[in-house]
Amino acid sequence: MMLGRSWGMRVGVGMGCCKFGNLILLFSKKTFLSLSWQVSLISVYSCALVLLIWWLYSMYFVPKLHERFSFWVLLKDIRPFFKKSEHFHVPNDDHQAKHQSHHELKFHGTDGPLQTVYSSEYGASHQHWHATCNNLGIATNRSHMSGSNVGCWTSLTGVTPESRERSYSATAYYRPNSGRPNLVLLSEATVQEVVLEKAEGEWVAKGVRFVHGEKEHVVTAEGEIIICAGSVQSPQLLELSGIGNPDILKAAGIESKVDNPNVGENLQDHMSTY
Repeated sequence: MMLGRSWGMRVGVGMGCCKFGNLILLFSKKTFLSLSWQVSLISVYSCALVLLIWWLYSMYFVPKLHERFSFWVLLKDIRPFFKKSEHFHVPNDDHQAKHQSHHELKFHGTDGPLQTVYSSEYGASHQHWHATCNNLGIATNRSHMSGSNVGCWTSLTGVTPESRERSYSATAYYRPNSGRPNLVLLSEATVQEVVLEKAEGEWVAKGVRFVHGEKEHVVTAEGEIIICAGSVQSPQLLELSGIGNPDILKAAGIESKVDNPNVGENLQDHMSTY
């Protein structure tokens, strides 16, 4: 079930589970459709679904989140990790002139496992995209990976240039390491909750309860538990685990363990035109 009066969608619990040494990773794995929202069906996300686009959050928005949530990591702090993961393929001069594939190399990584490249071909309408926006007062952003993606710009894609196959976390990270004995990716596993236990007066995440093959299991973590189930199902899983607004949890018959009324609230989609 989905908790939270503001969701406006019908869903079931749909998380996947992956254990990597002392690390447990929870991810979205089922697709749910509603009138207003779609939750993706994929276990290794990155740019796999969002039109294969590779982009960064805007610095205009991150500081506002930082003002509300003191634990928010600013973009300038996470930028090195984006660059570390990226292998940017620089377009030639002809491509830049024809398709306005503007960039600043200092904001890109050049030796990471995720391949990023500007498309080799574009539709006819793209030739008029920048000029049309400019005539409407929307300036061309010549450095859309610099911390501001405001304006119009030609998007990078997560694609391997030689094969034109998508490059994302499955091909760049999981596949090369899938044979490691301390890495287990369990598909068709539905996560029920993060198991919380009291330690020195505080709730601590100790494991994950999930169902696989119609049997319930609990896997424990010696290190961290990371929830990366997307903007919809991550707060869902927190609420199912007793973390959220106590009034909503009580109405659903769930014990409130961590009082955090921000969970499940303030969800906003981003506006963009393709």
